[in-house]
Amino acid sequence: QIKKALDYSFTHQIKKALDCVNCAIEHTPTLVELYMLKGKIYKRAGNYVLAAQWVNEGRLLDTADRYVNCLCAKYLLRSDQIETAEETCRKFTREGMNAAETLNEMQCMWYQTECAFSYSRQQRWGEALKKCHEIEKHFVDMTEDQFDFHYYCMRKTTLRAYVGLLRLEDDLRSHPFYFKTAHLAIEIYLHLHEHPQSGNDGKARLDGADLTDSEKKKLRNKERKAKKKAAQLQQKEEAAAAAAAQKKDAAKTSESDKKEGDALRPEALVQTSQPLEEAIKFLKPLQLMASGRIETHLLAYRIYSKKCNFNDAVGDKEGGRD
Repeated sequence: QIKKALDYSFTHQIKKALDCVNCAIEHTPTLVELYMLKGKIYKRAGNYVLAAQWVNEGRLLDTADRYVNCLCAKYLLRSDQIETAEETCRKFTREGMNAAETLNEMQCMWYQTECAFSYSRQQRWGEALKKCHEIEKHFVDMTEDQFDFHYYCMRKTTLRAYVGLLRLEDDLRSHPFYFKTAHLAIEIYLHLHEHPQSGNDGKARLDGADLTDSEKKKLRNKERKAKKKAAQLQQKEEAAAAAAAQKKDAAKTSESDKKEGDALRPEALVQTSQPLEEAIKFLKPLQLMASGRIETHLLAYRIYSKKCNFNDAVGDKEGGRD
């Protein structure tokens, strides 16, 4: 039944695939892989909500399995259930710490990438850009850490590892995680260039005389929900900060870290005055290390054409054609 379900799923015969996997579940309801397979079938059908629901059913059968936990979190993020996904990941992170911060420290880029795309689908541009910048910082850290590794390899004469490092650094920014993140960040900055954001836009529109009563009511409800969510987020952050302060080995936050944290605030990122310049920061590494992909040249053309820099725009368009 499992083989038949997989075959039907590959050929997009969803109903037959579900019939096969349901028959298998009735025969052996305690097999975790069957629930994962059913979730995968719904994923291929495009229904991520049901996919996450069935993978979560399988996760509950074996809560100690880290792989199933990660797969469930991934499906939850693709169904835009970010808070539930974070709670799922919390089961395998440090107790008393914010799960998102712990995963950022661990450089868990698959989680951050899925979060960024989920925020983007919900048009929460600031949160999406924050995740993009966090991933970009991981690659900056990798580049800086290589200097220590150079000395280590030469001292230990691990030449094979040293050659591997050099080859990795030659095309580090062409890694799929960075490429997907940079592509998303550039798309968001292009959107912000065409539709500038302002912290007072909601209040200004709410007080506008050109809105109908129903539109004003919708804006009030949206603002009320945003305030409630911000209050809940603040409570979580305060609880995480209090727990971290109780630990003896907690490091004191430096002044540079504070400035960096302020720079990565979603409100500051989404209200940037130079979105095209920020987009170019993500584009430059792609032009150096991922010039073989046509998407790089298409993104460059879109950015430089909006900057009215037609020489670079035409050059990138010809590069993509080649």
